[in-house]
Amino acid sequence: MWLEEFARIVGDVRIGNNNVVGRRTSIRADEASSIIIGENAKIEDSVTFHALKGISIRIGNNLDTDDNIVFHGPLEVADNLTIGDDAVLFPSQVGNKVTIGTRALVVGVTLRDGVQVPNNPVITTQQQADALKSI
Repeated sequence: MWLEEFARIVGDVRIGNNNVVGRRTSIRADEASSIIIGENAKIEDSVTFHALKGISIRIGNNLDTDDNIVFHGPLEVADNLTIGDDAVLFPSQVGNKVTIGTRALVVGVTLRDGVQVPNNPVITTQQQADALKSI
């Protein structure tokens, strides 16, 4: 694992092999029960992972982020998530090979395998999530 300057990892955080954690990124399990990130993650700058007491975040392999993203638990994310700048992902379940666009807000939904969330949407209902196109 490679940690860039000013990256902070606190609490019960488990990070797989071959990962890069960018500058000013904060992975905080100080309240969460655990934060688990699989292998081959490329986490850019100023990304925040956080969850409240007793809640966990589980991210699969091959996470690829841009900058300024918030992951807030509870979250269950399968493999191969790509997520754009300034996006927020909050209590949701995310399938395999999902792409979340720049400035997307995804809250309280399940994203099925292969879904592409476009840039700038606000996805807060399952009906909105189900209407998204797949690859």
